[in-house]
Amino acid sequence: MNLNRFLDRFRSRAEQNKEPIVSELIRPSSREQWEYSEWLQSGAEREWQRIILEAYHLRLNEQNHPLNLYLHNQPGSKGLLLHFPEGVSLREARFVHRWLRDTILNSLEYHESTSRRMYEDLPKAVRLSDRYYLKPGKSFEFKVPVNQLYGNILIEMVCMDEVPNYLKLFVTYYEDRNYLQPLQFSDLVKVLFQN
Repeated sequence: MNLNRFLDRFRSRAEQNKEPIVSELIRPSSREQWEYSEWLQSGAEREWQRIILEAYHLRLNEQNHPLNLYLHNQPGSKGLLLHFPEGVSLREARFVHRWLRDTILNSLEYHESTSRRMYEDLPKAVRLSDRYYLKPGKSFEFKVPVNQLYGNILIEMVCMDEVPNYLKLFVTYYEDRNYLQPLQFSDLVKVLFQN
C-alpha cells in the first residue's frame, strides 16, 4: 500500500481531531540498527560534529554559515535549530538524530522519557516528526533542590514528504527554588560536538 492511500484512510479523522494521523514509538528495525552501527563505525558523525560546532560558534558571533543554524535563547529554554543541507537523506538525518540522543544518554546522567514518531497530513505535504524527550537522572527522585542538569531535553527531526527539513535540540528548565540552576547550554554543546 502506498503512503497516500494509507493516509487517505485517516484524513477525515485527523481533520476532525487535529491530531497526527499516526503516532507511534520510535523502534528501529534490526536492519536500521545494523546500518546505524555501520554509520558510527565509518566516523560520519565526526563531520556533523565539526560543521555544527563551526556553525554554532559563527552564529554566536552573529556571522553566517552555509549550514543554516539558529539559536534559541529565552528565559526557561535554550536551544539550536539547524536546517539540513539539500541532499541529506532521510537515513542520514535519522542517524544524526539518534546519535545526538545516544551521546546524551551515554555521556550524561539522562534517561529517555519518551520517543515518538508522528505523521501529519498538511495541505501540501506529509510531515514526519521524530522526537526524543530526555530527562535528567537515571531515575527520578524529588529531593529539594532537584539537580536538573541542563534541564529537560527535546531532540526533534522533521521531514516534509520524506525530505529532511530540520533538527532541533532544545532544553527547558525550571527557575524556582525547588531546582538547582541549570548547567550552561554552551557546555552541552561542547559535550555533543567537541571531540
